[in-house]
Amino acid sequence: MKVIAVIVCLLVSLAQGQAQVEWTEMLKLKVGAYALTTNGVIVAYAPYKVHLSLDTGKTWSSSVISVENRNAPSYLPALHVQDEDRIVLSGIGIYRNTNGFETEAWYEAYESVDSGRTWTVYDLPTRVEKTYELDLGNSGHACMYGDFRFMVSLDDFKSYVSVPFAGAWTDRNNLQHCLSVEEGPFFCYGHGGAMYRTSDSGRSLQKAIVPTTNDLSDMMFVDREFGVCVGKNSTVLKTDNGGTSWSDVQSGIPADITCVFIRDTATWMIGAELGWVKVTTDGGSTWRDISPSDHTPSNDVTNVVILGPNDYMISTLQGAYRGKDIGGSTSVPDSLSSRHSVTSSMLSIAPNPSTNSATITVADRSPVLRLYDASGRLVASYKVENGRVVVKTSELSNGVYNVVSDTGSGVLVVNR
Repeated sequence: MKVIAVIVCLLVSLAQGQAQVEWTEMLKLKVGAYALTTNGVIVAYAPYKVHLSLDTGKTWSSSVISVENRNAPSYLPALHVQDEDRIVLSGIGIYRNTNGFETEAWYEAYESVDSGRTWTVYDLPTRVEKTYELDLGNSGHACMYGDFRFMVSLDDFKSYVSVPFAGAWTDRNNLQHCLSVEEGPFFCYGHGGAMYRTSDSGRSLQKAIVPTTNDLSDMMFVDREFGVCVGKNSTVLKTDNGGTSWSDVQSGIPADITCVFIRDTATWMIGAELGWVKVTTDGGSTWRDISPSDHTPSNDVTNVVILGPNDYMISTLQGAYRGKDIGGSTSVPDSLSSRHSVTSSMLSIAPNPSTNSATITVADRSPVLRLYDASGRLVASYKVENGRVVVKTSELSNGVYNVVSDTGSGVLVVNR
């Protein structure tokens, strides 16, 4: 009987380890690019046309990108959406003369601040054949690698400053991607584990210490210090010192990893070729497979995002999909009070309202607490020590914040 009991327990454990996630197609767009956001805004781009959803794929609107004497990009390395109004795409556009003939190709950024109804075009300072990627951060920060130059901007790509590489620079042909960390360093990275970062207020690029020679494909930071980078051959790296050095994390994905999303220092989501998708809630110590069932090349994953507990979005070479745990409670609500479908019984916040600091007592075993503002933007993540976290509310703006653990949530009011 004991043997049977052990076998039953093992089967139950294995069943629990396999994700019961149901994936639903939101948009089928085989040729194009996607941008996914945590508040349910989705932007999809096919040549010359933008598709926009403000409600997690339930409804869509489409608009043609039209700028006088210009063609919208036919090749699109980068697509960004920062809210439901502002969309930025960058790629190769074509100038046209008054007779309608194509005259010259150049790398450009197209910006819309009215959900794609009208567009403004900006010429970017690099030749087409040498351009790789542009990345928009927050607070007006942006960076671009192209024409063997790394350029940063502090005014939303209206102007750029070229940043020199410190010391010997042997990787210029290997760099492909770039990242702008909010109020933090800029990065460029790519083939063979090549990675550089700014470490002196953006005046020069220093080579980062990376424990791999695999190609790197995507990177994300949750704050100035903690970030995750992914790449070929199951590569997952993490840093807690702003990208100065990185350490290996075992993912167990038998494919090249293409994209990463991190909600906090413990909760990450990665996507890979052949439709592989995994999530971790303990900083990469264990992983949960939530992949769609079809592991084929047409399902290579290009973007991933965590909407909330048990609620995910991905884009692939086939389209965009939303995944929900079967039997779980998931939502992307419109109001702060319903943004997280969990209870407040696990959290105690005092004093509340707060002026200088607030102590949050955590009754569950959550390793981190996450603080969201009224728009749903992640403001900060805190490591739980001895069952509590002290939040310096003097460093926060006045307003209402949602405090979220793994199993509970509460409202913190800052009023100075």
